[in-house]
Order: sequence, then C-alpha cells, then structure tokens
Amino acid sequence: MSAKLTAYLDEGSDERVYLVGGWLGKDGVWAEFSRAWTDELRSPPTIAYFKNNDALGLKNQFAGWTEESRDGKLLRLAEIIANRELVGLVGGVGIAKFKTLFASSIVPKRKLRAIIKFTEPYHFGAQCVVSVTLGYQIKKAKNFTDQLDFVFDEGVRFLSDCVANYPKLKSVLPPEAAGTIKSDNDRLTPPIQAADMLVGRSFTRSPLPCRRARSA
Repeated sequence: MSAKLTAYLDEGSDERVYLVGGWLGKDGVWAEFSRAWTDELRSPPTIAYFKNNDALGLKNQFAGWTEESRDGKLLRLAEIIANRELVGLVGGVGIAKFKTLFASSIVPKRKLRAIIKFTEPYHFGAQCVVSVTLGYQIKKAKNFTDQLDFVFDEGVRFLSDCVANYPKLKSVLPPEAAGTIKSDNDRLTPPIQAADMLVGRSFTRSPLPCRRARSA
C-alpha cells in the first residue's frame, strides 16, 4: 500500500541569494511532528508560532527574550526536527546573476511577465526545490509509487504561476508520484515553521543565528 508524502516549503532571502526550502516526510511523521512542535511552542517560555525573523531580531513572538532563552528555544525546536525521519531540501537563486537575465531587456518588466511569466527569483527558487524534491524521491529514494504533495507558505502571489506550470512537470513523471501543490498559513502549520527555520539557517553555517536574513 502506497504512503502519502508531503513537502512543506518556505522562502527567504538576503543580499546574495533567494532560497526556497523545507522538509519532506510521510504524513504520519508530520502528524506526530506537529504535536511535538506545538507542545514545545506552548512550553515556557511560550510562543504562539515560530518565525525565524522574529527569533533573529528578538521581536514580536520573541520580544523581551534574552539571546540565551531564544537560543534554548531554537535548539529544542531543532531537536524535534532532527529526531524525525525528514529530508531537508533547499533550492536557491543567486540575486546578482538573476538580475543579469533581464538587465538588457528593452521590454518593461510588467509586460515581460505577461509574456514569459517567470520573472521573479521566487519562480525559479520554487521550481528548483520542487524539481529537486521530486528528483530525490525518484532517483535517490527510488520511490515511484508514493504520492508527493507540496505545501508552500501562503501570501506569495507568484506561487500561482508555479502551480499553473506544475502540470508540465508532472507530465514527465510517474503519474502516481507527483501530487498537488497548495499553500497554507505558516502561523497555523508547524511543518512550514520548520521550513522557515531551515531556510533561515541556510544563510549561516553557525549552530545558532549570527547574521540577519529576511524570511517570510
């Protein structure tokens, strides 16, 4: 009997790169993960949801926290991810190189977008991580039967372009493998919060935050 897989994804950027990334896992794992994540959010010191940008800036959910208490919360949340069977995947677009793609265009960007659709870093980052995730499932995991759905953080208007293009990608894949793409509210969806953490951590190699990056 085939299982159900879901990849939860979020986006973020700094001055160098635009990233879209997240975690892939079985739905049964995600259900147990979400319970553990929610329990930790509610454990003192309590937060309603996790956002990497709030944690780095000690603002909103982390307003009034010390760096020590913030780092402790981050480590406990990270342990919840590390203790589950999840695969982290990130796709990126270099900002400088991306800008050169349209630098010589004489067509205004708004008109250009009406013609070719994919004109934003998000388009390429999202397509990249979808392709990488499906490639992992088929080539690395040798899994041709378990349906894989994608859930992105809502509120990014360019996601609709990626959804519209998805059938073209699905047409070259085993029909049982590629599922659906949809969006959800990150504040209500623990796996997207975990994706936000992964994207935020991808901007630095240190075990705890040391450089500010912008994530949705």
